[in-house]
Amino acid sequence: MSQDPRTDYPSYGGPGQRPPQYNPYPQSGGPQGGYNYGPQGDGSQMLEEPGSLKDDLLRLPKVYWRVLTHPGTQTLAQEATRGQWDLVWVQLLIYAIVTGIIYYINLLLSGGLPSLNAQGTGTISLPSTAQHVLEVAASLAIIAFIPLAFFIWQSVVLICARMFGGQGHFVQQSHAFLLFWVPLGIISGLLGLVLSFLDTVPFLIIAAIFACYQLVLGFFALKAVHRLNTGRAIGAILAPSFILLLFAACALGALGALSSLA
Repeated sequence: MSQDPRTDYPSYGGPGQRPPQYNPYPQSGGPQGGYNYGPQGDGSQMLEEPGSLKDDLLRLPKVYWRVLTHPGTQTLAQEATRGQWDLVWVQLLIYAIVTGIIYYINLLLSGGLPSLNAQGTGTISLPSTAQHVLEVAASLAIIAFIPLAFFIWQSVVLICARMFGGQGHFVQQSHAFLLFWVPLGIISGLLGLVLSFLDTVPFLIIAAIFACYQLVLGFFALKAVHRLNTGRAIGAILAPSFILLLFAACALGALGALSSLA
């Protein structure tokens, strides 16, 4: 008797493996404060079983729109149960490829990579072929870097969520974050192409707005996936941001020290 390869998983925790389903709506009086989202209080009518990969991909645009226009714990909790590794990887690869293409177009519109400066010899002008190869290589590097950076970031978020009592799974957390990372990332990239011809102030303002909205949606995602109350979810989403800012400050300090030594 044949089995569906998308639902037959011997264990969970890695690519191609689906964790067991859980109820993202805890019963009243649970350990995280007893909040209810389902129409009957226990959320039993809100759970959705994953469909085929094709069906899940076809419904993603509507899901993106609903997550962005109707943000909330209930919306993300409904979709978290559909998170599987194949769907996560397809979304991530699409986002990485689109971002790489946008970056390459931005390089073409801005005149390509900046010229190289060599100490004592002035500016080095690269041949057009070599510059084109470097531009393509830079775009491919962006495509390869995005999945790596995403999973590193999600690992940090998962650790922080566990510290605050989170109970969700890594694959469902990743899927919930991609539901707003992908559309917001593509929209911000396209806006960056338009605003690159304008002053940097509007671009920074829009980038700050997008960053704040991502934090809000990340709060709802952690609250839904890990069944956290409001206070714990706020701490779980802010802790990785502080870690990132601390790491960036240390990196800038190290670069500044190396520059002064040089």
